[in-house]
Amino acid sequence: MIPVHPSGDDTAIAADPLPKVRPTTLPVHFHQALCQLMPFHLFVDQDGVVCDHGPSIAKLLGQSDLRQLHVQHLLRFEREKGRSLADIAQTADGKACRLRLVQQPNIALRGIIAALAAPDQAAADAGWLLNLSCGPAMPDLLRQGTLTAADFAPTDMAVEMLYLTEAKSAAIAASMRLNRRLQGAKTEAEMLASTDMLTGLQNRRVMDETLARFCQTGTAFSLIHLDLDYFKRVNDSLGHAAGDFVLQEVANIIRRELRSEDTIIRYGGDEFVLILRNAVRRNELSGIANRLIVEITKPMRYLGHVCQVSASLGIARAIAGQKVNPAQILHYADTALYAAKHAGRGCFRFFEARVSTTSNPKDRNTL
Repeated sequence: MIPVHPSGDDTAIAADPLPKVRPTTLPVHFHQALCQLMPFHLFVDQDGVVCDHGPSIAKLLGQSDLRQLHVQHLLRFEREKGRSLADIAQTADGKACRLRLVQQPNIALRGIIAALAAPDQAAADAGWLLNLSCGPAMPDLLRQGTLTAADFAPTDMAVEMLYLTEAKSAAIAASMRLNRRLQGAKTEAEMLASTDMLTGLQNRRVMDETLARFCQTGTAFSLIHLDLDYFKRVNDSLGHAAGDFVLQEVANIIRRELRSEDTIIRYGGDEFVLILRNAVRRNELSGIANRLIVEITKPMRYLGHVCQVSASLGIARAIAGQKVNPAQILHYADTALYAAKHAGRGCFRFFEARVSTTSNPKDRNTL
């Protein structure tokens, strides 16, 4: 049993039972021990007035001295409004109570109430000792800088567990960042593997995948095989740098004339393949082909020199549900392209699988 002495008395703890007098403060050495072991404690008399307290609870409440303040002006016991400490202690029966700070009700605490009384002494005669814990509010209080690890008892494993949890969270966050970087690197590698470095268009790998998917699902689409006319003349007369410039300009023209959902392939050299999903109407495709020819035929200037090319196009269509494989549709477009070249270049031709070269002589754009 721990006795209490009047304020200013720092003599040793007596062996006699506590005198039946109103408590005022704890002995200095006992106060120091409690501050070290229970930095969030409050020592309260029978009327609920704080007689002594630990440094951390004062810091949490934003005050240096809590003595002479009523405990229920500082703390609010949840579901215990209007009851005395004796009633609350009796109801709690050694179990933790839930509390909130009166001035900061968003901060939830937990506390245990113990009476400092001899067996033959009423609890109110000796006062009450409240040991508080920050509980779930601890992480926020530490992050906000309201409290530090030094404000908790050295044996409080909650701080250590919190640091371990934060270390785990930091490790998980670092792992997620690494995964995002790896995913970004993978995406970039996949993009590079499917992209023509000169023009930024997609390459034959994407063409093969797209054609295989459309043919397998019976999707309606059109394939345009575009080949530049007189491109070799630009390379031979102005050099490969001029040729690269022309290829980049042509790529930009095709991007402008096609939809974002269309697939544009640099097939190789000065050849391009355009895959237009659900675009199989002749008048629509004829309009696209004519615009491409007009734009590509316009003179392109490179370092003061004029680069003049034109374009020949072969168009093959796959109607929805039509059985066709990628090799067939490419062959059809190649055949139509050859016909456009044979017709004088700078034009386009359609390939119709069910129409011979003599069955529709009036349609000059049909093979």
